[in-house]
Amino acid sequence: EIFRYACDPEVTRYLSWPTHRSRRDTDIFLANAQASWDRGTDFAYAVEQQGRVIGGTGLTPSTDDSGGSSGPAGADRTNGVSGTNGPTATTTLRMGYVLARQAWGQGLATELVQALTQTAFAIPSIARVEAFVHPENTGSIRVLEKCGFASESLAPRCGVLPNLDDGKSTPAVFTYVRLRNS
Repeated sequence: EIFRYACDPEVTRYLSWPTHRSRRDTDIFLANAQASWDRGTDFAYAVEQQGRVIGGTGLTPSTDDSGGSSGPAGADRTNGVSGTNGPTATTTLRMGYVLARQAWGQGLATELVQALTQTAFAIPSIARVEAFVHPENTGSIRVLEKCGFASESLAPRCGVLPNLDDGKSTPAVFTYVRLRNS
């Protein structure tokens, strides 16, 4: 089921991982996600609707706990957590999400971001949740703003988005932030 949306170039356009070309790509992606969970460096969750996987989301401890942005998902993420029950020792979590095209326009992304933000702030040490969004990804910008996130900065050349242009460029992305008490 994940392959159905992961192979769609429009769905994966602004993501930090490449569009899947085969089910093997999806199998490798899932194995890496499980290994990251086991190491405590990334916490990915499937999004289901009526028993079908229609997307994914996750929380990743920020590599820069000074309160500033540290680059989009896919950057080195080795600090701040222990165990396998989720993030526990960092103050900043980065969120990301993807939904299958048929799930767009139904308010699901807003619901998802609200739930993920609530999950993040249920961890006492978390003071900040951030998301990186390409300036042309107006749908995600609207979702984040509806959920109380505010644009903090434009991070130039902040990470590779492999599904844009040559797949090697490092475009500028907006950092959207929500603080615990906002």
